[in-house]
Amino acid sequence: TAYEIKECDWSSDVCSSDLVVTASAAGDANHNSGSLAKTFTITSLTLQTIALSISAGTKYYATTFTVSATSTSGLPVSISTSSGCSGSGTSTSGSSVTITPTTAGTGSCLVTAAQSGDSTYAPASDVTESIDISKVSLVITPDPVSRTYGDVIPTYTYAISGFKNSEAENGR
Repeated sequence: TAYEIKECDWSSDVCSSDLVVTASAAGDANHNSGSLAKTFTITSLTLQTIALSISAGTKYYATTFTVSATSTSGLPVSISTSSGCSGSGTSTSGSSVTITPTTAGTGSCLVTAAQSGDSTYAPASDVTESIDISKVSLVITPDPVSRTYGDVIPTYTYAISGFKNSEAENGR
């Protein structure tokens, strides 16, 4: 049995090569010698990559943000989350998936994009991004007040700004 593989640059995106398998037998007093060759064409799958895009801006607990991903193959990309976020779905060209941080205070969450390939394209390497989750910074601004010595002490008031997610001051 002999095998012959023609040269092929397997580092390129697509590669094709022929595999020739030859079986031969030596003859003897009762049999003639002979050989048979069969050629098989081997074609690799096309390689693909994933681009992951996360909406700009600071991410806060319970504030949604969008993620989109595309593959060089044009096949849909699955998006999943772990470690501090919730949300998953499939992103195709022009679509996005909504993600919600579930870690209160500061922390991070992981967003992963995956594409498993098909009969033409090889699976892409997963792309994982760590997203920082920040605390909201509230600003307390006192209202201007003045008094003359001996006058009644005025009521002091203030305004708080910086709330997220339709939150509001409680108990004032």
